Amino acid sequence: MLLTFLTSVGQWYGRCYGCLLEERTGLLEIKALIDPNRVQGELSDWMDEKEGSGNCCEWSGIECDNSTRRVIHLSLKGAYDWSLGDWVLNASMFLPFKELQSLDLSRNGLVGCSENQGLCELKNLEQLVLAENNLHGSLPDCFRNLSSLQLLDVSRNQFTGNIASGPLPNIISLEFISLSNNHFTVPVSMKPFMNHSGLRFFSGDNSRLVTEPMSFHGLTPKFQLVFFSMSNSSSEDLNVETPNFLHNQHDLRVLDLSQNNFIGMFPSWLLKNNTRLEQIFLSENSFDGALQLQDHPNPDMITIDISDNNMHGEIPKNICLIFSNLLTLKDG
Repeated sequence: MLLTFLTSVGQWYGRCYGCLLEERTGLLEIKALIDPNRVQGELSDWMDEKEGSGNCCEWSGIECDNSTRRVIHLSLKGAYDWSLGDWVLNASMFLPFKELQSLDLSRNGLVGCSENQGLCELKNLEQLVLAENNLHGSLPDCFRNLSSLQLLDVSRNQFTGNIASGPLPNIISLEFISLSNNHFTVPVSMKPFMNHSGLRFFSGDNSRLVTEPMSFHGLTPKFQLVFFSMSNSSSEDLNVETPNFLHNQHDLRVLDLSQNNFIGMFPSWLLKNNTRLEQIFLSENSFDGALQLQDHPNPDMITIDISDNNMHGEIPKNICLIFSNLLTLKDG
């Protein structure tokens, strides 16, 4: 009985005003580093108990677990004071947050990261958002240790490298991947993600698609995507047909393959296979043939863009019967 009481006292001793003292101290150190002067900044309510609420669980951008009172969500989106100059992130400052599940560092002008291992030791991390910074180089190899990661958004940075040789193929827990507007190289077969059975969302606009040996083209992925976008990701010397893995996708809602150099007959099978498709963008490719519709109706379809291809023939007369809620059709 006494041991149980002392253990409980020890657990609560480290808590201060509803959150762990170690984590509260860590948060105040983060504020001192990235937003020390602004009174009206994103972190304006991050204050010690002498100035305001000492309960860090009530601060903006913070969410704590109801039982442990540990920080599980930390958003520093747009929190950095840009007048301080470029921010090189010291990732070790996140080490106190041992149960952190979600971390948002977007829109902070980050130019680099030291002590990457600090991020990679967050074993419970499920969501990591690094979008809209100025990060460059390859994705940190230690990201492969983030075995619980479900969402990764590194869009709008300066990252480089072939996705196939980076850490992402090892993170099979991923469900949401956004790589758009970087300088990544992405295999057209999507082979690096064949074993990601939970993958639903993939965005890689403005990347560089590359081909692989024919033996990779017949692979069947374990995932069923809802959203797939790879617009403006092809070079003039890449003359390939629609990515073969899409033959195995049956749950797509949004598909964007516009502004590439895909060739061959118009992939009418995309419409037939994906009965809940809502938006399809295939403009500025080199598809031939005529627009052929499936037999079954799809009331979810609202946008079709097949403009700027080599297609011919008239629009099927029954298009409004098949797509009864169609709002936009571009075929010029």
